[in-house]
Amino acid sequence: MKALIIHEGKFLALKRSDNNLWDIPGGRMESGESCEQALAREVFEETGCHLDKIIHIIDASTVFLDESRQVVRITYLCSLAQGRICLSDEHTRFSWLPLNTITDVDETVKRCLSIAGIWLVDIFFCEGI
Repeated sequence: MKALIIHEGKFLALKRSDNNLWDIPGGRMESGESCEQALAREVFEETGCHLDKIIHIIDASTVFLDESRQVVRITYLCSLAQGRICLSDEHTRFSWLPLNTITDVDETVKRCLSIAGIWLVDIFFCEGI
């Protein structure tokens, strides 16, 4: 589960401590969790903040495939509740970056940023986040 968290036209990017690339919050489900529960838990563990809204699934991509299993990453467009970001040791820093940021992020995040740009036009005019 991954959360593309949008605020004032920018997304929350976390700098990974293992490879120094920008990423978005998220991680693996634990047994018995729903997708939304896993997403909320992972965002809280990595940022110390709670999600305000889980707006929509914007991507589902296979990130690993072999003869015995397939791992699919589901990315949700979200907004964050008010609060101070407090990073876990998985990340070294955070930044609110423009949606058109395409350097130092993996291909799945790039695709999600592109999709989010299209979604945000409708959301800002219809609901607002």
